[in-house]
Amino acid sequence: MVACQSLSVTGSEVSVKGISGTVSRIRLTLEPGTAACAGVKLFAGETHETVVYFDKDEGVLAIDRSKSGIPFTGSEDNVDVRKLDIGHPESIELEMLLDVSSLEVFIDGGRHVMTANVYPDPEDTEIRFFAEGGSAAFHDIEKYDVVV
Repeated sequence: MVACQSLSVTGSEVSVKGISGTVSRIRLTLEPGTAACAGVKLFAGETHETVVYFDKDEGVLAIDRSKSGIPFTGSEDNVDVRKLDIGHPESIELEMLLDVSSLEVFIDGGRHVMTANVYPDPEDTEIRFFAEGGSAAFHDIEKYDVVV
C-alpha cells in the first residue's frame, strides 16, 4: 500500500510518488474547496487519460473517457462523459477500482456507483490529482496494487 495523508492542489495537476498503475484500488476523500473542478486523472500517459472529477457548478461527479485511448462509438448520449448528480457536498469519498480496461467508482461508501470501460495504451499508468479554477484538497489517499 502507498499512502498520502493530505495533498493540496491549486490550478494544476500533481503526481504522488508510488501512486500509479492500471490494476489498483484507490481510496481518497476529495474536498472541492474553491476549485470549479477537481479530481483524479487515471490511466494517464502522454496523450491519454481517463478523468474522474467533481464539477462544483453542476454538482456532478463525472467520468470523462474522451481521451481514454481507443475512441468509443455508440448511440448513447453519454458515450464519452458520464455524469451523476450528487449535489454540492463539502467532501466526497471515492473508491476507484482499476483493472486494465475497466474503472469502477464507488461514491460515499457505495451510495452511488459509476462504471466505464476504457482502452488506454499499456504505458498509460500514471495517476494525477488536479484542481482547476481554485484549490482542492485530497485526504487519506490510499493506493493498493491488486495482485492475482
